[in-house]
Amino acid sequence: MTSRLENRQIRLATIVVVGAMFAFLAVLEVGTRIWLGHFANVDQIRLYEQTDESEFVFAPHPYLSYRLRPGYKICEGEEKERVCTHINSLGYRGAEFKRTKEEGMVRIVAMGGSTTFTSAVLDDNKSYPRQLQQILRQAYGREDVEVINAGVSDYNSWELVGNLAFRVLDPDPDYIILYCGANDGELRNLIDPKEFVSDNLGGRMNWTSPERPLVEKSLLYRILATRLRMRRPLNIEDLVIPYGADDEDFYEDVDEEDEENYEEEEDLKKRLEENSAVFFRRNLRTFIAIAKENGVEVLLVSFGLNDAEWYQPTVNEHNERLGNLAAEKNLPFFDFDKYMPRDEEYWSDLMHLTAKGAQLKAELIAQFIIENNILR
Repeated sequence: MTSRLENRQIRLATIVVVGAMFAFLAVLEVGTRIWLGHFANVDQIRLYEQTDESEFVFAPHPYLSYRLRPGYKICEGEEKERVCTHINSLGYRGAEFKRTKEEGMVRIVAMGGSTTFTSAVLDDNKSYPRQLQQILRQAYGREDVEVINAGVSDYNSWELVGNLAFRVLDPDPDYIILYCGANDGELRNLIDPKEFVSDNLGGRMNWTSPERPLVEKSLLYRILATRLRMRRPLNIEDLVIPYGADDEDFYEDVDEEDEENYEEEEDLKKRLEENSAVFFRRNLRTFIAIAKENGVEVLLVSFGLNDAEWYQPTVNEHNERLGNLAAEKNLPFFDFDKYMPRDEEYWSDLMHLTAKGAQLKAELIAQFIIENNILR
């Protein structure tokens, strides 16, 4: 009898302890969800948000590998000070606009990668394309100008050609500002020369969804696993890039680590010679031809870098190609890289701008546009 009673007490005690543990974890789970929803900053939200693809900023596309997901939104701050990044119903960053251009409006589309998207700036209104619109309207009296942000992070010249042909022509732009070069440079730096081919098979693959464990549904788990370096947020590299994302890059200072690696790579110069700029140049020619055939004028802009000696040779070459192509095709060319200051206040990293930097970029481009009578 005593033994049975003791066993029952042990079982009851075990149930109580386990139940208390589950209750404690449930309270922590609820607490972390309240924290993430109301008190976390945007960097923490991106770090710990659920990796469900339906909530990801990117979505698959049959011809472009991926695009921006319509309806995506991420915000920071309380009501009056709340700022957001929003993808509108047409798949562009910022406010909604009519697909059909209004009579008398001049429509400019800014195209490029994350530096056009202005990924280091959360507030849509402080992205470089939005500020360009405001400056052209307020400082130069061009109330008839509308600027659309068609930047998509990690887009290279292959995707820019496709994005123009399949998406950007649809809203009937009058002008395109093309700002690119770094993402193509990354491909040339990283891809094995045997895989660096004209259709970019070495740099892109079909959207492939990685398997994520069921426990990822728990925010508490995501926080602890990230802290313990057992997980990282979903990244576009996981989905469409054959060589994938490097876990170590997520945990370390990517810029310093990569710079050291590239400086130590003795055959970098040889690789850049083997992975020449031939496809970058060819894709730009195709881009310009498509635009011209559809009555769209193109403004080419050199790519700016800040303190990135290991990256500079490739981008310098691409900027030279842009300038030469502009002269050959009689297109306007703004040497942004030459005129953009390298002061720390303007840069969030080696290529992305702060809100203040985006404002200066918009001011410089607007000044060039007006002084050279580019707008009709």
